[in-house]
Amino acid sequence: MTGASGGEYGEGNVIRPKAFEAGGLRQGGGGLDGGDGGDGMLEARVAKLEADLGHIQRDLTSVQSDLKTLLATVSEIRANTATLIERTAHLATREWVGMRIFTAGTVVVLLLGSAIGFAPRLQAFLGNAAPPASGGQAASPTSR
Repeated sequence: MTGASGGEYGEGNVIRPKAFEAGGLRQGGGGLDGGDGGDGMLEARVAKLEADLGHIQRDLTSVQSDLKTLLATVSEIRANTATLIERTAHLATREWVGMRIFTAGTVVVLLLGSAIGFAPRLQAFLGNAAPPASGGQAASPTSR
């Protein structure tokens, strides 16, 4: 039986490419071994791959260095955040400040209301207890 990719189904319905057929894996024969490309430039291709590998290693070293710097920065940020949380834990919250303002306002309103309501009684009390006018006689409001 032949599959859609040009291979044959083997055991367990696995497609086997034609390169695995007998004689398909030959030097330069287009098999899976890569061959030399047919142009005899194997050494040049290997040299280019080695140079590219050198660039990749250099870039990887740079990435590792940057990662170490980044991890140190993140660690410093974590420490600073913990310090800020510790230093601000005792500060008043918005709800606490709001409750204190409400309480102070209520006290002021009650004191003013009491003073306004009590003022006529205080005046009457002080008016009755005022010292007598000159000559020892109490002055009446109608005798002037």
